[in-house]
Amino acid sequence: MAEAFFFYGSLRDPDIQRAVFPHLADRLETLGGHLPGYRLAYSVAHRCPVLVPQPGRSVSGVLALGLDRLGLARMAHYEAEIYHPVRLEVRPEAGGRRSAWVFLATGSAAIGNRTWRYERWRRREKRKLLSQVPRWMTDYGAANLQSLDIPWRTRRKLLRIAEDLPA
Repeated sequence: MAEAFFFYGSLRDPDIQRAVFPHLADRLETLGGHLPGYRLAYSVAHRCPVLVPQPGRSVSGVLALGLDRLGLARMAHYEAEIYHPVRLEVRPEAGGRRSAWVFLATGSAAIGNRTWRYERWRRREKRKLLSQVPRWMTDYGAANLQSLDIPWRTRRKLLRIAEDLPA
């Protein structure tokens, strides 16, 4: 079974996906889903969404299937050092349960009290971010996951995930 990744923030957006994963363009399969036991908050320091554990709550997002090693490396570059991947159980909208990699915030995220909302982000911030992503992604020049400028523990986990992805 292909590795699944759960996108709950800006990577839910197809335009952002195309900017981060241009080589996957229309091959990246996305399915609606929910991550139980969390809520979305706004990172004051980085102006992005972060997951906060909260029983009884659920976060909407998409399950992404079909990521390859280059896609994983590009995603790690896009997400930067404030996130690290953790395997969690997600509930696809079609029913059932699915294990997926979810990027959780590290201690540097500076979580605020404000709730992050996808629709609000699309209306107010997407255009600006979409104009910045191509420039950020041109900074991506890593030859492989070992050369990324990310914390070593995250890099080790990404290398283990990459073992199960197509080249």
